[in-house]
Amino acid sequence: KTYLDGSTAVIGNAPTDVPTGKLFYDWKVEKSGSKYKPGQMYTISADDADSQNVIKLVAECGDPKTTAKITYYSNFPGTNVTQNFVYQKNSVQTILNISDDSLGMTVPAGYDFVGWNTAANGNGISCSPGSKWRVTGDNTLYAMWNEQTVTITYESADITMGTVDNEAQTLGAESGVATGSTATAKAGYHFVNWTKSDNTVASTDAAY
Repeated sequence: KTYLDGSTAVIGNAPTDVPTGKLFYDWKVEKSGSKYKPGQMYTISADDADSQNVIKLVAECGDPKTTAKITYYSNFPGTNVTQNFVYQKNSVQTILNISDDSLGMTVPAGYDFVGWNTAANGNGISCSPGSKWRVTGDNTLYAMWNEQTVTITYESADITMGTVDNEAQTLGAESGVATGSTATAKAGYHFVNWTKSDNTVASTDAAY
């Protein structure tokens, strides 16, 4: 394919003609020596091209017994995506971000990705995207998540006319269940309704 200098391309799949008994490691840019895994993005650089303006990628293969893998788990109930990456043993690799295209993972609504851990419950070794990891053997990294929070406030439009018994509540953006509040009108007044911040009616029940 033909690309413009500075444009991006997706690194292709592993070759189908890997020698018998060998394992595909990665694609290496012949001129620069930079290595990429299938699915990763590569920025086209004229500096990597030969005299014919061709950028050559060489498939690196090796003995399986000298390799180890890092397995990434999205670690989110119902959407547990898994991706394996094979590397040479004792090589130093950069830990991927959850947004890396080669992982094929997405951040669930209402949650923040906060890094990786060797234990699904977060009690193992923590590591951050972009940090270095020596692959001495097979490793499993689980995505760690923090649920975002939202705060619901309950206010009386005029405290001289009535009060509310629960003025604010902070809860999980996805899993939280609001306990609500009860409005109590003062003598000479009666409760009308609850309204949202956009002035639409939320409920006509005093206990909401």
